[in-house]
Amino acid sequence: MDWFLIGLAALLVLYIFAKKRTDKNVPLINSPIVIAHRGSSGACPENTYSAFDQAVEAGAEMIELDIQLSKDGELMVIHDRLLDRTTNGQGNVADYTRDELLQLDAGAWFDAKFSEEKIPVLQEVLERYNGKIGFLIEVKYPQDQPGIGTKLRTTLQNFLETKEGNHPLIVQSFDDAFLRDFNKMMSNIQLGLLIRKQLSLKEVEHFSTHISYLNPKYTVVTPGFIKIIHKHGMKCFVWTVRSKRIKEIIQKMNVDGIATDYPEWYK
Repeated sequence: MDWFLIGLAALLVLYIFAKKRTDKNVPLINSPIVIAHRGSSGACPENTYSAFDQAVEAGAEMIELDIQLSKDGELMVIHDRLLDRTTNGQGNVADYTRDELLQLDAGAWFDAKFSEEKIPVLQEVLERYNGKIGFLIEVKYPQDQPGIGTKLRTTLQNFLETKEGNHPLIVQSFDDAFLRDFNKMMSNIQLGLLIRKQLSLKEVEHFSTHISYLNPKYTVVTPGFIKIIHKHGMKCFVWTVRSKRIKEIIQKMNVDGIATDYPEWYK
């Protein structure tokens, strides 16, 4: 009888711990999780439906994608400020309306067989992959895009009303000021801060007050730094794995997620 009561007590402790981890959004199930960086961008043009479809097919838990505002205030999925590298357009993304951006070819630069690809609209991406995969949304250049946080809040509020499945939804940026402001807008959304260098203990403590994920470039990751991140109650997504040598190194560390151009490597 005593052993039975001890077992019940242990289960209760585990249940309480699990509940504490679900205060924002959805907890991660697998660790490390595989994050398709701009979709499966090693096999398809980045930030396109082909890349996102391939990521789902490869079994990735999340797709990472980048957003910017069009001239008329629509959230478009594209990485660079300029259109030149990944489309047949020229100039700044912000100088084109949604409809003008949708006329561009966003795939032929990678391979002629992708010439029908268009720049996706964030809302349509969320709808298309709802219930199929998680989303890691990177906000690009927020300091130069007034109103992008408000537009993102509206888009995510609408999405959460119809969200299906147990898939995480995380917003990240290199801009901590934006993340602090967005946390005030949507305190129920988990946030990630992208970093390119190791931080001091004081900096880690500061970010832990509003950040759920501290996401470093693979070149600055060490087991000790990951331990510090975890000690302060945050998780760690490492970016961006593009070689199998780096893949083997990172997999030996206690990271929570790995962003890669090749999610199929982890099947």
